[in-house]
Amino acid sequence: MVINITGLQRMLIQKNFKEILLAFHGDEVDYQSTRRILMENLGALADGGPALINLQTGEKINIPPAPDRTIKAKLNEQAGLLNEWIKQSDEFIKLPKDDKNCLAKQKELEILADKFLALADDSTRLFARYTENKTSVLLTFYLVLTVFIMLAGIFIFWLVSRLSIYSEDLKQKVNELNQSRLHLQKLSNTVEQSADLVIITDKQGVIEYVNPACEKITGYNKEEMVGQTTRILKSGQHDELFYKNIWETVLAGKVYRGIVINKKKDGELYYEEKIITPLKNSQRQITNFVSTGRDITWRVKIEESMEDTNRRLREAINELKTAQKQIIQQERLRALGQMISGVSHDFNNFLMPILGFSEMILLNPDICDDKEKSKHYLNLIHTSAKDAANLIKRLRDLYRPREEVDAFEEVNLSQLVEEAVLLTQPKWKQQAQVNGMTINIKTELQQIPLISFSPSELKQVLINLIFNAVDAMPKGGVITIKTLTEENYIKLEVGDTGLGMTEEVKQRCFEPFFSTKDSTEGSGLGLALVYSIVTRYQGKIEVQSEPGSGTTFIIHLPLKAAPEKEVPAKKIEIVLTPLKILVVEDDPIVREILNLYLTADGHLVDMAVDGLEGLEKFKGGKYDLVITDGSMPKMSGDKLATLIKQISPRMPIILISGFSDVLNDIKKNLSDVDLVISKPVSLSKLHRAVAEVIKKYGK
Repeated sequence: MVINITGLQRMLIQKNFKEILLAFHGDEVDYQSTRRILMENLGALADGGPALINLQTGEKINIPPAPDRTIKAKLNEQAGLLNEWIKQSDEFIKLPKDDKNCLAKQKELEILADKFLALADDSTRLFARYTENKTSVLLTFYLVLTVFIMLAGIFIFWLVSRLSIYSEDLKQKVNELNQSRLHLQKLSNTVEQSADLVIITDKQGVIEYVNPACEKITGYNKEEMVGQTTRILKSGQHDELFYKNIWETVLAGKVYRGIVINKKKDGELYYEEKIITPLKNSQRQITNFVSTGRDITWRVKIEESMEDTNRRLREAINELKTAQKQIIQQERLRALGQMISGVSHDFNNFLMPILGFSEMILLNPDICDDKEKSKHYLNLIHTSAKDAANLIKRLRDLYRPREEVDAFEEVNLSQLVEEAVLLTQPKWKQQAQVNGMTINIKTELQQIPLISFSPSELKQVLINLIFNAVDAMPKGGVITIKTLTEENYIKLEVGDTGLGMTEEVKQRCFEPFFSTKDSTEGSGLGLALVYSIVTRYQGKIEVQSEPGSGTTFIIHLPLKAAPEKEVPAKKIEIVLTPLKILVVEDDPIVREILNLYLTADGHLVDMAVDGLEGLEKFKGGKYDLVITDGSMPKMSGDKLATLIKQISPRMPIILISGFSDVLNDIKKNLSDVDLVISKPVSLSKLHRAVAEVIKKYGK
């Protein structure tokens, strides 16, 4: 910059000097313009003016202030010479050309010019030296500044990267806070808008918050409840122990669940299904309790109403069951009544050989001398007695009331058909003959697997179907009974050649109390009972009938494979050592027969005519076995057995009764009796019974 300024000044002085000389000799030059530029440059040098003017381009060059005192002094001195130069120039121009002082003045101007240029050179050197020093300082400064800027850039880059990470973390935290705020808002809305009661209390049970549902249900507003304890809802329906249990549960940090009866503001009671949850802080200390509840008053009332309805239904069902049992019993009695005349006929037939042959022996004792004839007569008497006993047993099976759940057994349907035909013979044969008609039963029974069923109920089904077929043939006819296997079922068909049914009767024949007969001839429950039994055992029944073409009932019973039959063990003759036996029987003939049977086996027998005498004899004697009748005056056989077991718990006891089948059904009430056998008693039956109970006790 200094070099440029000095060059300009040199050019300016040289130009000005030349113009002065030319002007002096009269040439037209723009001396004043040059002089003005010199004056401006003079001001720039002396006072740090705005600029020097480049004579070639006319541009202004800014002149900075002198950097130090030395340079400033040089510039001031240079400015003084320039000022002197301008004065001398002005004077020189004004001199006449022939003035003798012109040359001297010109010489002075040359000297001034040389001094000025010398000063300009000094200033240039000073400026150059200053510029070099300043440049070195500036270079150092710029180097330090560059290093600083680089370090600052690195720091700024690190800072920006960290700020970016912090920004992401901050964004995540902000998002989490927003999510938490939304979650809390939802939670707050849930509690506020919940239909269940929500109450928050402190640890002492003082209410801090209730939701709108609580206000609506209890009738208290928030201002009335907050600050109160939960006793404000106490109904008086629970004792102190109830509330003590609640407090012990929640104070132990456990959740309480239960139904509480509370009272509304208007005094009305309501049932609340309540859950009380302890709230804990970070130290696991209980700070509050949250109670949520649901008004279940309506449900309790419905349950109470349903309980009352169920009670009434149970009573009605029990009444219906009782009525059903009575009706079924009446139906069985009706069947028994229908058979009674035929039974009496058969029974008289059984008594005929007994009375006849026994009377012949009594009237003609000589017959006893003929062993073959007397043995033949005795066999006929014995056979007739057994037939009479079997007839009574069959009637008793029919009459016996059905238990609530009859035991399932593996039964042979074909065999039951034969028994039912025999049992109903008085109805379809004897009574029909008395009425002047003939009814035959034809059976087509195949070899079929055993089925799981109640024998008594299946026999009841067969009897009712046979009776129904007999009633459908007022002029006689044929009843056909078939059994066969069909896929997974046993098929039973009972058909007749009777009147048949119309479509309407066929649709209603299984309805209870529906009957086409006179009310005095039937209850209308026979086929309904058949349908009930078959369906209860997962069977199916259908009817095929046309008017005038007879009727066939087809029953399908579920097939169940029978267990493999065990090979019967070879019978071993039972040999008993002689025993001392106490026999208690009120009938003298039965006593005598029992005595004969037992003494024939080599036993020693004591007899008693009733329970009291039997008990006294047992106390006074020593016996291996007691045989007692079931029904006796003064003391029954089961009562006698109980008293004897109290005296001797390991004493074997056999009970004989004409009601043995009934007693077997209630055997659970005869825990003191070891074995029950039915009358009439044969020698072999009694022998096996004695052996069985003696073996049981190891005697």
